Amino acid sequence: MSCVPARQPSLILINFKYDLEIISEIIQQWKVEKIQLNPPATLDAIKRTEETVNYTFPQDFKELYLIADGFKNWDWRPNMFSLWLLQRIIDEYLEELSRNTDNLTQQDEHAKNFVGFCDYLINSHQIGFFKNSTGVYKSYDEFNPIAQSFNEALQLINKDADLIY
Repeated sequence: MSCVPARQPSLILINFKYDLEIISEIIQQWKVEKIQLNPPATLDAIKRTEETVNYTFPQDFKELYLIADGFKNWDWRPNMFSLWLLQRIIDEYLEELSRNTDNLTQQDEHAKNFVGFCDYLINSHQIGFFKNSTGVYKSYDEFNPIAQSFNEALQLINKDADLIY
């Protein structure tokens, strides 16, 4: 009798299907709201973004971006949240890195490990990932966790949950 645990590919497929169903519901809501979406990103573009920001995006992020590379022309939801295209993720991250590095506060150090993907009210605050941490965070004077996954964060945004403000 083998001591090797049995693989459970069906569980992986169930989770993948569940993620795709959530993504489909999220995108359907955006279409109802007449949000303009960019064409899909490519796997190469996602990989280049990951290399530039030195962060590996979670699978649900990649799945959504393979369907739509953020909102087109800085479009936003009725609650004024906008999902960034990959190039803006890079631009915002590199801008943060280029800020003066003399006398960095702990907040500044945290900001350099933050990879945003969404903003509220034309960058009043951002939502994104922390390198070496799980979950999704809100960046507004300090960094606060808001969701355990990218899909959950998008669902909170679509539901206009108080937690995102």
